[in-house]
Amino acid sequence: MLFSPDRSVGLGSRDIWVSTRDSVSGKFGPPANFTSVNSEFDDSHPAHSPDGTVIYFGWARDGGSGSADIYTAHRLCTGSK
Repeated sequence: MLFSPDRSVGLGSRDIWVSTRDSVSGKFGPPANFTSVNSEFDDSHPAHSPDGTVIYFGWARDGGSGSADIYTAHRLCTGSK
């Protein structure tokens, strides 16, 4: 599960957090700051692709096209299945 609460801890005023579980019926674990995609800017509105390999998120930073642009992060798969 990905979410972006307005917390006082993190890299920016709004960061993306992640919580995982072992199975569909399992309980979610404690949230962790998704530091590999967060920045000192506002990172928000995370969503993942159906296959879980791409994360889409908004990033409000200087040099973008508007107040919050859409960015992607791709999972690097290593090893064999």
